[in-house]
Amino acid sequence: AYEIPEIAFRTQLMYRSGVNINATGNATYYGLPAGPATGAANFPQSVEFKAQSGIAPDWLAYGSVKWTNWSVTKQLTLNVPGLHLTNGNDYFWRDGWTVTGGIGHKFNDQLSGTVFASWDRGVSTGWDLTGASYTIGTGVSLKDKMGGELRLGVAAIYLASVSETNYAPIFNRTVQGDWGYAFSGGYIFDLTQRYDWVWISSLALAVGAGLNEIIAPLKRWNIPEAVTGGILAALATLFAYKVVGLAVSFDLDARDLLLLYFFTGIGLNARVSDLATGGKPLVILLLLTVTYLVLQNVVAVGGAAALGLPHGVGPLLGSVSLVGGHGTTIAWAPMISQRFDLPNALEIGIASATLGLVIASLVGGPVAGLLISRFSLRGTGDDAPMVGLPDTPAEPEGGSVNYKNILVTILALNMVIIIAYALEGVVEKTGLKLPMFVVCMLVAIVITNILPKLAPRMPWPARTPALALVSDLSLKIFLAMSLMSMQLWTLGGLGPALATVLGLQTLVAVAYILFVVFPAMGRNYQAAVLAAGFTGISLGATPTAIANMTAVTRTHGPAPIAFIILPLVSAFFIDIANALAIGFMLR
Repeated sequence: AYEIPEIAFRTQLMYRSGVNINATGNATYYGLPAGPATGAANFPQSVEFKAQSGIAPDWLAYGSVKWTNWSVTKQLTLNVPGLHLTNGNDYFWRDGWTVTGGIGHKFNDQLSGTVFASWDRGVSTGWDLTGASYTIGTGVSLKDKMGGELRLGVAAIYLASVSETNYAPIFNRTVQGDWGYAFSGGYIFDLTQRYDWVWISSLALAVGAGLNEIIAPLKRWNIPEAVTGGILAALATLFAYKVVGLAVSFDLDARDLLLLYFFTGIGLNARVSDLATGGKPLVILLLLTVTYLVLQNVVAVGGAAALGLPHGVGPLLGSVSLVGGHGTTIAWAPMISQRFDLPNALEIGIASATLGLVIASLVGGPVAGLLISRFSLRGTGDDAPMVGLPDTPAEPEGGSVNYKNILVTILALNMVIIIAYALEGVVEKTGLKLPMFVVCMLVAIVITNILPKLAPRMPWPARTPALALVSDLSLKIFLAMSLMSMQLWTLGGLGPALATVLGLQTLVAVAYILFVVFPAMGRNYQAAVLAAGFTGISLGATPTAIANMTAVTRTHGPAPIAFIILPLVSAFFIDIANALAIGFMLR
């Protein structure tokens, strides 16, 4: 091998020796012992030459030529003396030649692709049907922020017609040419890089699940297992800080991919009929959320003024941190700090967002449980679960979960995420600034309503228990990571003012959900599930909202439309309205 890294030039010559096989053993004939047996065959040597070179910035050409000495493989012989059997499968192949060439291109630091073609001349000399083949294909590679690499490839292979010519005419066979198709996928990552955090989060989730089983009120109040375990872990880090002086922080890169998996799964479950049915509820929920956005800021500004807090604190205790969450807080805090001369604006906003996340995680389940109990509501059971599987031991609707459908599910999720990454730049050029998980969800909605119709025999994971399980685990570990990473000791210096305003915000949010959101959304089971999610919109974040709804639906039955319309409102439309509201308060 030889390479010149500066121009991505690399060449390699590989030789593989042939093998002669002589096997011995015992034969059976129709289940009866037939005595000793021997078999023999010769397998070929091969020589392969590969080369690649950069041909332009971010462009690569590559190719290979392989010679395989198949002419040594003449027969596969079998000898069973006890049956007076000496048999030989006749091949008498000729040497094989395979030529491959392709072009690769790096679109950006994350996404690369290739197209290639290959020819294999076949080795048949008239004794069998091993003919020539022609292949064209393409592949993509996507590197994520965690250091992993997802690889997907698809190829079409034309198998040329071939005939036997060396037997009696009535025994010679012919096969016509036909197309075959191949698909491959793989994910490569180093377990030693950044994954201790994932294991710790999984441990917190397992502890939370165990505590929810032991402490009956947690399960009865629909508290998500990830919330139980995540808050417990956050309290442990608070203890370490207070007692030992150790400030624990975590690497959150792995968390982002889990969020993409979850919302892609939501999109894969979406049906056109659901979207049509959800049109009116979507508009109603959006109007309710915008109205609450105004109410929340009135409470925040009024509470801050009543407590004599500095100017600028009001927006930070309103939709900047609560509806907006940590991301919006980080984005707007510098402008608020400059506008109102508030040096610690970021710290106040992050503390408010953190405490709001905890409150939303704890309040959503009990609110929905109260409504379900008060109005005797329950899911219809006609739909497979969107996220998570029922706690009952019976086989879930849609079939069992096994390694095959789990693999199909992960493959479909990764395929959609790759397409979404490729389209992200296109979306940005339109002027829309969408979170990546929204792009993934929208791409998934389009694909899941088109691809199964084009290829009805292809396995597709929409509304299967396997997808529900993968989505559920992704969300739970994501939420456990988010709660574990909270540095609760940062809340201490803000005094009772923060607790007072957020306590008032919580009371207003619960009252608004019970007396406005639930009636306006129809006073039905879906409205109760959305009530659980609205706590995440109003006080926490979209993943918190979905986790609350998942905890409810696992116990009381699925509510598919709720899982479609709430993310669209909380992760897209409301961000636009919130930006306008924050801009108004700054002016």
